[in-house]
Amino acid sequence: MISFPAKPVVSAISLPFDFISLLPLDVGIESAVITATVESGEDSNIQLLNGEGTVSGTVVSVPVHDGVPGVIYRISVAALGDDDNTYVLEGVLAVL
Repeated sequence: MISFPAKPVVSAISLPFDFISLLPLDVGIESAVITATVESGEDSNIQLLNGEGTVSGTVVSVPVHDGVPGVIYRISVAALGDDDNTYVLEGVLAVL
């Protein structure tokens, strides 16, 4: 699990999820599915994700914005490799 530095509620940032340690040699990422859930706190209408993630090499960049102050979010990225396997990384992000 990746622990990202906390972000202010008003900022928009991109979180890098690097799959290099999970992918076999010569396997790339074709696409990714990104989800956000509440790890701690309350947010009944999660709108943390800010559009689609982008894939560049072994990294999926996840754009996030807003969120609820005091909430810790769990972000899951399921990357489909060009070997037809799915690789998953998760991270947590606190909003200030």
